[in-house]
Formats: sequence, C-alpha cells, structure tokens
Amino acid sequence: MSGDLTLQQLHQWRATLEAKFAVDGDLTVKTNPRRTGYHEFEILVPGYGLPLQAKIVHREFYSRSGDRWHLARYTYHLAEYARGGKFGYHWHPLAGAHRGRGSIFHIICDRAGAGARRHFCAHQMGILEAHEALMQRVASDHPIDCAGLYRLDR
Repeated sequence: MSGDLTLQQLHQWRATLEAKFAVDGDLTVKTNPRRTGYHEFEILVPGYGLPLQAKIVHREFYSRSGDRWHLARYTYHLAEYARGGKFGYHWHPLAGAHRGRGSIFHIICDRAGAGARRHFCAHQMGILEAHEALMQRVASDHPIDCAGLYRLDR
C-alpha cells in the first residue's frame, strides 16, 4: 500500500494481506509488539499436508512520523525446494561498495547450485505485485534463472 497510513489503516492493511496470502498455502503471520511497523508473512506452498514446493516470506518495515506510518524497507522472498534456488525483491541498505547509499531497490537471485547469491538492479515493487510474480515462478515449469538481470556489483 502506498502513501502514509494511520495506525488503523496499517492494521487493516495487515488483515487484508493475511486474507490474500492465506489462500496460497500454510500461512504464518509474525508481528513484534515492540515494533508496531513490522510484519512478516510466511507462506508454505502448497501447504495443507502436500509436498512442500516453496516458501515465500514477505517482510515489511514501516516507520512512524507523527501519527502516520510509511513503508521504509521490505524483503519479498522466494526459496524453491522442488527445483532449488532463491529469488527476491528487496529494498534495504547493502554492505560493501553500496554502503552509505541508503536503501537500494534490488533483486537477489541464487540459481540452484550456482553458489553465492548475487544482487541485481530492480525497481520498487509493491507487496501484492511481488507476491504475484513469486507465485508465478513457483507455478512455472522453469527453475530460477538469473540470466538477463543486471548485476549491481559491476
């Protein structure tokens, strides 16, 4: 959800996301009472006692300014178990050559058996857009592939 939210809107947004993600697999929702602006949704796909294909974990961190809350960073992440590999849309600070640049929109991609995951250029993604893209990856017949992504460390 874009824009600044009241606390009530933030809670409603969490409830909306919970209802949306519950249909895609076994859902676990985590919040932190000391960090009102944090929520995490872990979805085991397909769940419900069937063989596990993937785990999707969405984390959002909201910052408070006065009585309003705004999205400050996120990780929307897929770990495939059936074919291996990891893929995610992230927005947070990076270490190394990118230190001090603040939060950077990026993709992480680790093709099955390829070794260390890499960071790639990306644009901002909303949680629902990212969830749909990650669910499409799970449903496809293709393993995670990082081809065509532009590396950040070049």
